Amino acid sequence: MDWKAIGEKSNTTYEIPDRWLLIHYYEALNILFRVENALRLFVYVILKVNFLEKWFDINISAEDGGNTTILALARKRVQQAKGYGYLGYDITCPVMHLNSGELSRIITHDSYWPIFKEYFRGNKQIMETKLEEIGSIRNALAHFRPVKKDDVDVIKQNAKHTLMAVEECLLNLLFVYQIVPTNTSDTWYTQIKPIGGAPCSVDIYQSDDEHWLRVALTHDCTELDRKQYGDSYITWRLLTLNSSAILRQYPNITKHVIHLSERLPYLQLNKELNTDYKKIVSMVFRKDVLAAHAGLIKQDLEQLVLKINEETELVSQDHLARGVFVHSVTANAWMSGEGDKKRWQFSTDDLLTALRSDDPPEYWGSFESSGGDFISGSRSYPWMPSNVAGDEKWS
Repeated sequence: MDWKAIGEKSNTTYEIPDRWLLIHYYEALNILFRVENALRLFVYVILKVNFLEKWFDINISAEDGGNTTILALARKRVQQAKGYGYLGYDITCPVMHLNSGELSRIITHDSYWPIFKEYFRGNKQIMETKLEEIGSIRNALAHFRPVKKDDVDVIKQNAKHTLMAVEECLLNLLFVYQIVPTNTSDTWYTQIKPIGGAPCSVDIYQSDDEHWLRVALTHDCTELDRKQYGDSYITWRLLTLNSSAILRQYPNITKHVIHLSERLPYLQLNKELNTDYKKIVSMVFRKDVLAAHAGLIKQDLEQLVLKINEETELVSQDHLARGVFVHSVTANAWMSGEGDKKRWQFSTDDLLTALRSDDPPEYWGSFESSGGDFISGSRSYPWMPSNVAGDEKWS
């Protein structure tokens, strides 16, 4: 067998051998991959909002026609996958182990359609048919039966019809950047906004449709040590947070939050070659859920900030100590390039909390949606430890 390989002509141009599958097969795979993962994310969000920590215990119809739960089905498939643990990634989030047919049946089930229907611009029968058509083409490709070029157009059209409002929902969830006005008098705001103080501060943001709230905990990564080697290399010893531990330690946050993620703000050195390292831990809630349970969430947040303060003091005094949340890591910066293209580069991976197979589904790591075309253009998805696409080049 002579498996001809793809030839890379440039960073964005590849030469596919003539004997490879026709190009519409790859287009179909790309669209189906994105549609199925968008449905997974959407189904998780709506179930979590409505059933909280019991979302994976709802009854569903499996492929064999029997009744089971999301969790039971996922455990079975995770166990099967462990037999081939040397392949792929170890992903245990229950919704990641549902296929498109099962996701569609959850959405259109008589018991659950009432919580999904507002996100579909058509009646249940029409939406069900369009999702089934996508599923039929998906199954043909998954089982290596031929698909037609016209089938790709069917997927695109059906995805547009069924997922138009779904994408709007997901974008509102993923882009929660409008600061909540400081004169807001709602009880949930007056309870949560005062929380915090160095090294942690709390800010609250809302989505454009005001359905989602993001409680942003900004942690100052205390500098323990700094060494500079000439004018081209610097290393720091810093404190950082184990973000996923928040979900393991504080059940009221875990129960009510949709997702918890983290990011590092843009770094730049000043004239003295210093910079402020920070980590932003974002907790996104549906507004009505947070409002209804603000007292419980407030208690967990206050205890969290207090614990971080205690551990910061401990590890600052004893650099070999480690807390539940706070521990020390190394970050580096070095000069690269020549002439007017010289730039400082940073290595900050150790500041982030990597995804683990035993993380709660609410932990999304450093996931951030890239742009407003989420369904057809996302570089990454929650629960996946690697990107699925590169950065889009803009001319």
